Amino acid sequence: MRKLKHVVQNNEKGCVSACLAMLLDIPVEQVEDEFHEKYIYGKIEIDEYLHVKGMACRPTLAVMSHGKMQRETYYIITAPSLNYPAYLHQLIMYFDDDLEEWIILDPNKGNGHRKYYVNIKDKKKKPGCDCVAFCGDDPRVAEGEMLPCDDNPESEYRKQVELRSYVVEYEAWDR
Repeated sequence: MRKLKHVVQNNEKGCVSACLAMLLDIPVEQVEDEFHEKYIYGKIEIDEYLHVKGMACRPTLAVMSHGKMQRETYYIITAPSLNYPAYLHQLIMYFDDDLEEWIILDPNKGNGHRKYYVNIKDKKKKPGCDCVAFCGDDPRVAEGEMLPCDDNPESEYRKQVELRSYVVEYEAWDR
């Protein structure tokens, strides 16, 4: 499988466009121009756009966990938004054979102080947790320290969010 390049979403509703840009390896602005408004108004679906662009895709809509996923497939994941309560967010997940681990590409990563999902690489620091959410690109995170999601100790957000099961909305693969 080819490795995907991370793309940052351009606006608060741009996660789907950024995910498609990652899958297709095209600029997110191109996806926004061709897809975003049509998608928002229900005139095109994700699988239709990917098929037009030459990528195989099928709707799945299944609750999954890492143990049930195929290693040769890219997954478009729908997860709870970490930035807007009661909203959903999309990200990409796939297995990297070279690294021997699941890769999570969240388009919120690198977008200011937005919270985003990541893989925890060091299982010893947080056994049993596949993913965690945190704010920004704080260097303490690379050292395995779990940070609050914002600077307010009275925040409604939990210090960490485990993503142990999620909705796989689409499966995609290169033709």
